[in-house]
Amino acid sequence: MYIKNEEDIIINNAIMHILNNKENIKILSDMVMHLSDKTIRLLRRHILNSLNSDNVRLAKFEGDVNVVQSHCQKLIDNEECFITSSIEIANYLYDAMSGKNIKPAYLVVCKMTHQNNHNIALLKLDFNENLTSKIIEIDGKKRVDIVAHGTGIPNSKQKLQKCVFYKKYEADSEYDIILLDRQASKYKDEAEVADYFAKKFLHCRLAITDRENTRNFSTYAALFIDDNFKDDLEKNNELKEKVISILKADEKINLASFADTTFGDNEEMKERFIEFMRRKTIDMEFDIDQNWVLERIKRRKITTDVGIIIFLNETESEEKSKNENFDITYPYKDKSRANILIKNVRYTDKYIK
Repeated sequence: MYIKNEEDIIINNAIMHILNNKENIKILSDMVMHLSDKTIRLLRRHILNSLNSDNVRLAKFEGDVNVVQSHCQKLIDNEECFITSSIEIANYLYDAMSGKNIKPAYLVVCKMTHQNNHNIALLKLDFNENLTSKIIEIDGKKRVDIVAHGTGIPNSKQKLQKCVFYKKYEADSEYDIILLDRQASKYKDEAEVADYFAKKFLHCRLAITDRENTRNFSTYAALFIDDNFKDDLEKNNELKEKVISILKADEKINLASFADTTFGDNEEMKERFIEFMRRKTIDMEFDIDQNWVLERIKRRKITTDVGIIIFLNETESEEKSKNENFDITYPYKDKSRANILIKNVRYTDKYIK
């Protein structure tokens, strides 16, 4: 789910529950929140910031029966279930938080629409001095409202640590939810990422592994380069070499950082690249799977329009700048054309396959 502007988010409904596991206090709201302009702005900003965070990961629910998945689907399908299903989700999160060194929080369950698609956002807002609550009693029922101090725009202290975005269930979809867990962002493997929020509350696993992210980044970065620099072979070659170099030398890929260093001041190109990669379900940040790199990035293929195909071992490709036997130059005004020079090589039958 890629959202560029806050204004593209429509808040249909929201409800907030108080989960104070430290003092064994649980206050469940019987009514939906009052959505003032300030509250809507706060929720929109939290949603946008969270979805565009480098730490979001795609995940799939596990098990035949999943409490959170079942109630999120009810929230989408049946408006009459909004309050009762949100209470069930709040109870389930409270149980997952209990008995652990976990910060108490407000849980906001929000039904939102983006481009005519309904989604459910579960936002865990940790207690802090910039965000409090107000409980209103109406005809024996409780309504919990957000009280945002200041401008209502989230600052660094209000940044969400954990939240999840659920889309309507599709059996053949690559993922069920978009998961944000900033406190798990430094963990290296799936077992560690699945802490209490992912494991005890959501019962989910990462949908896209680091190996898949590495493979997809390599494939789709090259495709993006071909689509956008097909008429400039020198730039095309330079960018593809950069992709290979990063994959072999770095430990992590961050799409935003890659776009900044690759496309410089071209903001439009950077935005197009990030949107293109996210639409290919590549996580904004992931660890490079070096085993995949060693297995798969062994040689480059250069295809010409005169029926000649050249394969270069990667070690040879990296050294070609100082390889006197091989050179590519771009002397023409037409940047889609180049000269390829191969000289002083041994040519015998054993090299013909």
